[in-house]
Amino acid sequence: YMKIARTLEQVAEEFKGDSVEARNIRLAIERRFDIESVTVLNARDAADIKIEKDGEGYLVQAAYTDSAPFISHISLLVEFDKVVKVE
Repeated sequence: YMKIARTLEQVAEEFKGDSVEARNIRLAIERRFDIESVTVLNARDAADIKIEKDGEGYLVQAAYTDSAPFISHISLLVEFDKVVKVE
């Protein structure tokens, strides 16, 4: 989660004040996911990374669930939801 949150925040900062298109945001996220070895999400998949026009900028959202083994046949399911605004 920390890698994903940091990536979204860095991309928002990178494009701050610039005229930007959704595909440029997606490419920047994809590039950073490759560098950080993020495998839980696919930046190319619109279902994993949602980019929506919001006034002068874009809202970028990464919402996903992940599970991890806990004890015996019990697993933990965690839901993550990170949203940043690219202005």
